[in-house]
Amino acid sequence: MAVSEGMVDLVVIGGGPGGYVAALRAASLGASVVVIEAAEVGGTCLNRGCIPSKALLHSAELFQQAKKAAEFGIIVEPPKADLPAMVKRMDTVVSQLRRGIELLFKARGVRLIKGKGSLLSADKVAAQTQDDEETISARKIIIATGSIPARPPIPGGDGEGVITSNEILWLQEIPQSLVVIGAGAIGLEFSYLFSALGSKVTVIEMLPRILPTEDEEVTTEVARAFRRSAVDIYTSARVNEISSANGRKQVNYTYKDKSATAEGDLVLMATGRIPYSEGLGLESVGIEMDRRNIKVNARMETSVPGIYAIGDIVGGLQLAHKASAEGRVAAENATGREVEMDYGAVPTCVYTHPETASVGINEA
Repeated sequence: MAVSEGMVDLVVIGGGPGGYVAALRAASLGASVVVIEAAEVGGTCLNRGCIPSKALLHSAELFQQAKKAAEFGIIVEPPKADLPAMVKRMDTVVSQLRRGIELLFKARGVRLIKGKGSLLSADKVAAQTQDDEETISARKIIIATGSIPARPPIPGGDGEGVITSNEILWLQEIPQSLVVIGAGAIGLEFSYLFSALGSKVTVIEMLPRILPTEDEEVTTEVARAFRRSAVDIYTSARVNEISSANGRKQVNYTYKDKSATAEGDLVLMATGRIPYSEGLGLESVGIEMDRRNIKVNARMETSVPGIYAIGDIVGGLQLAHKASAEGRVAAENATGREVEMDYGAVPTCVYTHPETASVGINEA
């Protein structure tokens, strides 16, 4: 085990949109910063979420426009959706942006460790890499470990052919049919994507309406647009079991007090995300929790002075820009300033067709 010489000003555990923004802000304020990231910088948003999904959605939108080109006097061969080529372009976009973050780290003097970070004490962090473990002493620590897809305890919900947003981005073949469980932003964006590419999509949602955090007038219009695109939506429906028959997935659910079954080549589990804190060592330093979330004050500081937490692990809206804003607040407080987080006007977007956006307080 290696022990770093001296003490750094700040260690950030997690290099997602909260963590890397916090690191860059602290470095710009003169702090010495180390970021520990177990996978790739950019976190879920850049590598498995916002950015890759929007790259594929843009491809799907262009595909739809090409199909209608003749209406505008543009004659083209019948367009074909080449999903492997779309995924390849998506990977290129992600790689370029990831490289940009790494170059910013280098320019600001931020040290990046590829490994898993855990708390040893209020001022010591272990970084477990592929080859070694390093102990780093830090004046301040920011926890920014994000979240992972939730898998509710549905019988058959962890079987083959039942995937999450982590896997669906890298499909190499457009499924003829897709069953989506969950009608939040993630579920609906992928429903639109694969419907636009030619899949028959069925959406099952346990709540009374889709996009439950948006105003009802907005969600009514979105639901109407989906149905015009032949997407079947069942709300107030409870999934009972997922099974397989004849090489296809069968989702048994209860709708209007009756049992029904939706069939698909694949099932997308889009039932939200849960904070990721496995192996962090939160208990060993006495950080207070609110169920799965780390409790923080308005300065993003935990119950342990000098340790901050930001992003999905503190709960609230699971949005990259919200995590980034929290990261800036935490970084400024960790470097001696007094700043509080303001959630009064957080923008949200859902990239369906039509797209939706809101900011601030809504009726929902």
